[in-house]
Amino acid sequence: GLRVRTADEGHDLGVVDHLIETGSNDVLVVRADAASMDGRERMIPFLPDDIIRSV
Repeated sequence: GLRVRTADEGHDLGVVDHLIETGSNDVLVVRADAASMDGRERMIPFLPDDIIRSV
C-alpha cells in the first residue's frame, strides 16, 4: 500500500492496508511497519482537503 506521513512534520505512520466503506465517508486502515514512528494501527477518515492533503 501507499506510505502515509503526517503533513506537518513528516512522521511516518505506516502503509495503507485496506479501506473501510462506512457509508458517510471511507476510512483508511494504516498498518505500522519497520519504518513507522511506532507500532500502532491507525484508522484515518478519507476526507480530501480536510484530513488527506495529497496522494
